[in-house]
Amino acid sequence: MDVKLERTDPFSNRVLACEARGGDACEAMVVVPTITRPGEPFTVGVSILDRFRLPSFEGADDVRLSAGDEDKDGMALSFSADQPAIVRVHGIVLEREGLHRLACRLNGQTFHSNPTLCTADSRRRQILWGDPHIHTILSDCHPDRCRSLNLACIASRDAYFLDWVTLADHVSNGRSSKGKWKAMWTAVDLFDDPGGFVMLPGYEASLQGWSGGDNNVYLLNDLPAYVDEYDSGNTLTLAKELGERLPQGAFFIVPHHTSRPGKHGAIPREIYPGADVMPVVEIHSKWGTSEFRGNPTPLKHGVADAPSFVRDLLAQGYHLGFVGGTDTHTTLTFARGIESPHIDRLPGLTAVQTNEFSRRGIFRGIQRRQCYAACGERMLIDVRISGARMGSERTVSLEAARRARTVRAQVAGITDLESVEIIRNGQVVHSATPEGWKTELNWRDTTPLDEVALTADDGAARFAYYYVRATTVGGGKVWSSPTRFVLACEPGRVVRPRVGLHAF
Repeated sequence: MDVKLERTDPFSNRVLACEARGGDACEAMVVVPTITRPGEPFTVGVSILDRFRLPSFEGADDVRLSAGDEDKDGMALSFSADQPAIVRVHGIVLEREGLHRLACRLNGQTFHSNPTLCTADSRRRQILWGDPHIHTILSDCHPDRCRSLNLACIASRDAYFLDWVTLADHVSNGRSSKGKWKAMWTAVDLFDDPGGFVMLPGYEASLQGWSGGDNNVYLLNDLPAYVDEYDSGNTLTLAKELGERLPQGAFFIVPHHTSRPGKHGAIPREIYPGADVMPVVEIHSKWGTSEFRGNPTPLKHGVADAPSFVRDLLAQGYHLGFVGGTDTHTTLTFARGIESPHIDRLPGLTAVQTNEFSRRGIFRGIQRRQCYAACGERMLIDVRISGARMGSERTVSLEAARRARTVRAQVAGITDLESVEIIRNGQVVHSATPEGWKTELNWRDTTPLDEVALTADDGAARFAYYYVRATTVGGGKVWSSPTRFVLACEPGRVVRPRVGLHAF
């Protein structure tokens, strides 16, 4: 292989040394593109981390990167003391199609990369990984733990090899200003590098319980001043105000940790801003998982009595895809053991399927629900239900609804898979226990949809949704964005949920 090593630049080294200087090497993070092509070179990121998952500055000379467990020799890597143990290896090539993992041996231990699907199929879009929910010192929240905007971007890009991030700092309760808003946009413009590292602009706009709870706003275009409806508004008034300042389709709103007590994210129909404005929900963060009441990793703050879990919102008839974020208040996506005690779950991540490595590509990918959520591991998941992609909606006649549907899923993790489950309308309808770190699932659902269909809370449509959830032995999880089937009420006539921008 004709490979080239690239170390971090001096400015990045100084920022990491000042704000995220790690100690002795404990583990190797190995990151590869989730989609690769046979014979085409790609880049592998290797970061040696300490016990807090900060980049080690103690040096390491017993590191070997290999093409897999069978490659016993591999490539030797070394890292000098007083420099971050980070390197990008350019020019790695896979010749054989299929799922692969690379391996890195460090101090006698083997650490695997995230899985990559090497495929010649040009229809498979690239998958770009990001953290849409990072807090910095601009938030004035946990100021003893939060770090600078420079570190947020440099650590995400160079230490953790993310493809994109959002600095989603607080604006409510007097925690922002014109100066902070300008500083955020300066960082966005400074670090945004299409094709290399993308900055997706956004911020956190808090609301009260029964008003929508905590939400993040994501932006495609410049917004001269943030909009905050904390004192007397809700998700609908927030959307209306943003809609008066921005072109249609240039923003969307995402509720997060919806099950939080007090400021829970229950969204009654009268404040629902529509599927175009609220296309996804954050299902997991370092706070915990809000998928359903009784899930194994709930918010440590406790959970609300309100119907505010993700499955509650789906059952109301809202078409929501899934994203994951960290809501980190140390400004570091993968850091552990240094967050506040109630923010110590596995980090959430969002994978976006797109062929455009740019702000627009990331924004549109999430807006169209061409994305999925993960926590702990960069996992691969691809789901098709009778040919329909994850995140899509398909209208079916009553005749078609009574035919069987085939669920096909491809899943792979960094560690071995523990379970793969198919969820239909909030219930596990099929479960598998794979062997190893990758699997393909093919299951036929013979239950007529009209027998199990839900009715939207406004009575406007009957529908059913499916998604796939997989768990690894390392604690990682992945959730495909739900696929929805809307039932036509009679031949030739379709009734859809009353959602969309017309709500304004």
